[in-house]
Amino acid sequence: MITINGQVFNGNSVTINNNQIIVDGVVQSNDLKDAKEIKVDANGFQGTLNIEGNATLFGNVEGNIRAKGSVSCDTVIGDVSAGGSVNCDDIKGNASAGGVINCDDIGGNASAGGMIRRG
Repeated sequence: MITINGQVFNGNSVTINNNQIIVDGVVQSNDLKDAKEIKVDANGFQGTLNIEGNATLFGNVEGNIRAKGSVSCDTVIGDVSAGGSVNCDDIKGNASAGGVINCDDIGGNASAGGMIRRG
């Protein structure tokens, strides 16, 4: 289960792209075009989250996050890949970013276009 701007969705693959929310390949909502900010409560979400832009996630993600922009989140059990920067508590898997990675602990490999800050 994942909550995006107050709407609850269930699925293994969630994509936020072109103001749409797509779950397991099916468009669920087109309601994001007027949203100034996208808020994602991903606590306990198990799956893959693909985001076209920047993402601020609340809760722990038990899967992977891929974003073309920057990612801010709590703990991620899987991998995080961002075109921008990554700012997380812990990442249990790999982390890659076009910008800076700022995390307490990274369990896997880390690569960044900018600095990698741990702890």
